[in-house]
Amino acid sequence: MALISRVLQYDFEEESLVSEVDIRETDLFFDAEREGVPSWIGFEYMAQSIAALSGIRRRMELGEEPRIGFIMSVRDFTTCVATFAPGQTLRVEVRKIFREGDVASFACNIAENGAEQVHAIINTIEADGGPHAAVGEKDG
Repeated sequence: MALISRVLQYDFEEESLVSEVDIRETDLFFDAEREGVPSWIGFEYMAQSIAALSGIRRRMELGEEPRIGFIMSVRDFTTCVATFAPGQTLRVEVRKIFREGDVASFACNIAENGAEQVHAIINTIEADGGPHAAVGEKDG
């Protein structure tokens, strides 16, 4: 389930990434009664942007395969809108604020036309074991 539309820029040293999401009526989470995508889906846009940063870094800088990542917690999730309307292009920014080994914390925000709509702190962990580790198998 890929929800971000494109990656605009990334910085491996700062561990940051900027992506965009084009909101359309055909989106998986579009709610016709609300006439938009609920703003809480912004959490998933942020999480996918963090995953994109990790995947791009592992492939391009380290020459490795992406790893499985998990969200450990979300803090300070705040939104000033109920929905994202069709036709909007959201700018998603994620920036590392802390890392110790495989555990990292990211400051995240979503803006539309320069106005912040949503922000949160997302704490993550990456796991060894490749794509089968999520279902309890080990690489062999």
